[in-house]
Amino acid sequence: MIFSLTPSEVVWQQGDYGLLYSHERLLKGNSIPVVINDAAVLAQSIELVRLPSTSELIQLWSWNLTLAPESGVIACVFSTESHSFQAADITVLKITLENLYAKIQSIRLIDELNASKRAVDKALLALQEKSNVISELVATQEEVIQQRTRALELKNTKLLHLSRQHAHTIREPLSRILSLAYLIDVLPPEEVISEIIPALVATSTDLDQSLQQVVQQIDAALFSSDEWTQKL
Repeated sequence: MIFSLTPSEVVWQQGDYGLLYSHERLLKGNSIPVVINDAAVLAQSIELVRLPSTSELIQLWSWNLTLAPESGVIACVFSTESHSFQAADITVLKITLENLYAKIQSIRLIDELNASKRAVDKALLALQEKSNVISELVATQEEVIQQRTRALELKNTKLLHLSRQHAHTIREPLSRILSLAYLIDVLPPEEVISEIIPALVATSTDLDQSLQQVVQQIDAALFSSDEWTQKL
């Protein structure tokens, strides 16, 4: 990351050493201060940082100040006859650079924290959306269970009602059959053949019709309950 501070502009760029000016590259990997007097290099440097041209004698003082592993500050100061840079100014410059570095690191940390917060907020939003989907599925499942429970209760109620309603219908012909069966043992064979057997056939027919009626009504009741359940 390159942070350039000049009288004309402040530039914040993300990149490698290719972003450095030519006079700054002289300090790459070198922590020894450099004083540049070369007129061509000075003229190019003045043009790059957009300083007003001057006829005064100019020097370029440069430092590569390492403040942390793999990071630091490169400082370049132009010195003229009227505004000369002296060794006594180095302490003030170093304090200024350390404060600037600390401020830049604070800005970077804030950016990283904001990026982390955005990532966390995005993850929380995704979790909330999934939670909402799960809640909807659970609510839907609970509603389906309740509807099917009500349908089963309705079926049971109808079956109980039908069983009570048709108990007498089935019991009456069944009782007649039992009575006729008892008479077979006590009456003469001729009377059994002439009277009891026809009566048994007729009563059995009545019982069969009653049973068919009960089965039909039970099927109708269960079918209507199933149809009601499907509409749910």
